Amino acid sequence: MKIQYKILSIFILFCTLVAGLIYDSRYIAPKRFVTRYEIASSTRIPSGLNDLNILFFSDLHYGLYMDSERMSDLVNTINNAGPDV
Repeated sequence: MKIQYKILSIFILFCTLVAGLIYDSRYIAPKRFVTRYEIASSTRIPSGLNDLNILFFSDLHYGLYMDSERMSDLVNTINNAGPDV
């Protein structure tokens, strides 16, 4: 009986962990957009590029968890940032 209880406990723990990871990847992680501003300065950058805003984003996993609605939110966030490039 103790072995069955341990196996059942491990199974329930595993299912809870998997459910938590699925919930995080479906509902929490896509809303975790991070906006970070950096200032690059160098004597090698031409003065014509002063005040140039460059936007860079990465790791867009469009598909299972990133649908067109979430993509639209990301595009709005990018457009509101007003990048030059």
